[in-house]
Amino acid sequence: NQASITGINANDREAIKSIAYAMEQDPSKEFTMDDLCRIGGINEHKLKSAFKHIHGKTTFSYLREVRMDYAAELLREDRLSVIQVANEVSYSNASHFAKAFKDRHKLLPKAYQCLHRL
Repeated sequence: NQASITGINANDREAIKSIAYAMEQDPSKEFTMDDLCRIGGINEHKLKSAFKHIHGKTTFSYLREVRMDYAAELLREDRLSVIQVANEVSYSNASHFAKAFKDRHKLLPKAYQCLHRL
């Protein structure tokens, strides 16, 4: 049984599911590890190992992907500037936002926005 080998049980899976859901529902929120542990009712060690096992990435890599997907959504709507979108997804540094966005979507945010403009 794969679950017993990794030490992940049904409760752990539910905790990770709750944590991922919280990130997806509020990508603008500045989550701390304590916040995520509290949301899942799980300790930090279990959170890190179970999340990585289930999603194949760290919690904050997952959150960055969620944020960049939300940023792409906002850029497609074309109502906000790139800086406003960066702020909306908790990036105060525009160049860090641009790099993270390009890593995820293979285009800089402004180019992505122009490409998807109606």
